[in-house]
Amino acid sequence: MRRRRVVRYAFLAIFVLIIATAWYMLWLPTFRIGQVDAQGPNPAVLKQIAVNYTSGTYFHLLPRNSIFFFPRQHIRTAITDADPEVSAVSIARTSFSSIAISTVPRAEAFLWCGTSIDAPLPDGDCYEADIQGFIFKDAGMGDAGAAATSTASSTSNGMAAGSADTDGTRADDAEKGEIRVFGPVSKDVSDGQSPVRAHVVTPGNITDALKFVAAVRELRVPVSAYAIRGDEADLWVGAPTRITYVIGHEKDAAVLAESALPTLALTDGSIQYVDLRFPGKAYVKRY
Repeated sequence: MRRRRVVRYAFLAIFVLIIATAWYMLWLPTFRIGQVDAQGPNPAVLKQIAVNYTSGTYFHLLPRNSIFFFPRQHIRTAITDADPEVSAVSIARTSFSSIAISTVPRAEAFLWCGTSIDAPLPDGDCYEADIQGFIFKDAGMGDAGAAATSTASSTSNGMAAGSADTDGTRADDAEKGEIRVFGPVSKDVSDGQSPVRAHVVTPGNITDALKFVAAVRELRVPVSAYAIRGDEADLWVGAPTRITYVIGHEKDAAVLAESALPTLALTDGSIQYVDLRFPGKAYVKRY
């Protein structure tokens, strides 16, 4: 019995010694983050966020900058919350006392320019949005955006504005691959609030809509604007022609577009709209 008690106390002593040694090692500067390397936009901000979240202790027992227990997920979340242009964050240990942070910027998929093509943003401003419809940055369009959106606004009211050749800004946009999108977003911006961090709201998938725009462009149709109207959308071809289809039926509309659009003169201002809303038949209305 006495021997068992001695063995038990010996194991307990060893266990306490291990815990004490581990606790002591966690506090050693060798195993605490003292250097943060950052790559990407605003590296100073990335470093400061990491420093903020690795300062202090956990319950006054463990250092938050321990290389083994630092709050990796909290740092990642704080960075994406601080900068909407960041789509992903990578945090890696580079030694027992340093970490490296790198960010992946969001890629622009389209420009959001207002809730309605009849009411573009003031001064023609636009915002960059990614493939998921997340608005993350002011595109800084200024007067150039105003020149491009004003033409679309006038033509959407049925006013012929001449051929697409007279709208140089729009033609350039189509060649560069930029597409202006007009449609509702997930928060109210009517009171002048920034739409950054909002999502473009559409009855269908914005990714499918962008694929449809790309398919129409492959037919050498210079689409420069995409306007959402309820469950329908208009693809604007310079001025003053639009192509209308039902959102969510991009595949059917693409089949119709492939058969009908190459036979039409869509850039000379003679066609008001092409209707792709009905199965198996494309309707054309001329001025």
